[in-house]
Amino acid sequence: MSRALNTIISILAILTLPATVNLWAAATDVFPMNPGSRWIYTDDSGGGENLTVNRTLTVSGISFSEMITGTKRPFYFLNTRDAIYRFDVLPGNPLETDPAVPTLLLKFPIRVGDTWISPWGDNPMSFTVLQKQKLTVPAGSFSETYKVGYRPVSDPIYQGYYWLAPGVGMLAIQSNGYRIELASFSITEFLPPEPEERDLIDLAKILGINSIISPKSGIGDEGDSSGWYTKVSSYVPGIATSFVVMALFFGVAVWMLGTSRKIELKDRMDVTEGEMVLATAMVHEGLYGEASDILRRLIGKNPQWPDLVAMFGKTLLRLGNVEEAVLELKRSLTLNPRMVDARLDLARAYIELDDSSKAFEELETILTENPEFADALCLKGDILSALGKAVQAAESYRHALKVNPSFSEAQNNLERLLAKEKTSTDKNQAS
Repeated sequence: MSRALNTIISILAILTLPATVNLWAAATDVFPMNPGSRWIYTDDSGGGENLTVNRTLTVSGISFSEMITGTKRPFYFLNTRDAIYRFDVLPGNPLETDPAVPTLLLKFPIRVGDTWISPWGDNPMSFTVLQKQKLTVPAGSFSETYKVGYRPVSDPIYQGYYWLAPGVGMLAIQSNGYRIELASFSITEFLPPEPEERDLIDLAKILGINSIISPKSGIGDEGDSSGWYTKVSSYVPGIATSFVVMALFFGVAVWMLGTSRKIELKDRMDVTEGEMVLATAMVHEGLYGEASDILRRLIGKNPQWPDLVAMFGKTLLRLGNVEEAVLELKRSLTLNPRMVDARLDLARAYIELDDSSKAFEELETILTENPEFADALCLKGDILSALGKAVQAAESYRHALKVNPSFSEAQNNLERLLAKEKTSTDKNQAS
């Protein structure tokens, strides 16, 4: 694998920004790490990378997001109020032999001209927000993006660039002539971990990180490479400490057994979150029956969680229980009217029930707030085509393809529609 591709895989860290926010906001608003979310990138040769938020992990009370790309080992992100950090290994994991060194990938607020310095492999790297511009990639055209350049501290020439767009995230990455661009993405409605509010040096001590950067302590001073990060002593538990911990563990276990104290794992939040991630993965893999069993149980304990209800409605729809799916999807939208994916599934359910009027209403609601939502535009084209409105249907398909030129479903549906119209025209002319 080329050095450029390795660099690009490493920089696939600043992923996505929730809709309706801007890049001047704090980290908690612009960097969701929703478990199950996925981004697909492609290059000129058709290759590329898929990036997925795998799960949330908690170490010493601090939440990390685990990311995976293809078959490579996972990496991790720490989201704070002031910045976003990437780790190649999970801090505080006693099984890891490599040190946990954070790379500062983004600091807040984002402003054109801002510069910061951070560890990056063997050498520190300088990052600069260069400009605000329009950018077109396979996933669509974006009028407001931020271009960030990065280079070794000792080198005045930028080694690479990446582009960020509000509501989407990382649009493109370029390094040493190699470039990948966003082809499509999907952000789940599961909530990401809350950003940490504690001091970064305090976090480093808690996690046993041997170096960490604070965006408030000298970052941007390229003239002093000795002060570009703050040293923190590594914390490595000794053998004696390990024995003490084990003794305490077994002592508590014996006490709990002796007093007939029961642990209800099903009521623990970390178990619930794990089941949510498992159900999400099952839905992605098409295991709707298995996912619905988990979701039905979770909803019994958490009936006010709209994301659970929406996903349950999706599984019911895929299993053919359309009427029950409509009830669950409508309930999820009552709990949270802004869940676009749930409303799209509701439109699909109405189509299954041959109620094109209600389906059209749901799509119009979506497109009023999200006029560039390609999935909704394609489904609108399907309804118009079924109603015999070929011209409007073709227009809707073309709009979807303008937003996302690689949208194969819209392209196939448009080609079938045009072929059908041509056949009908030829028959009329022959008669």
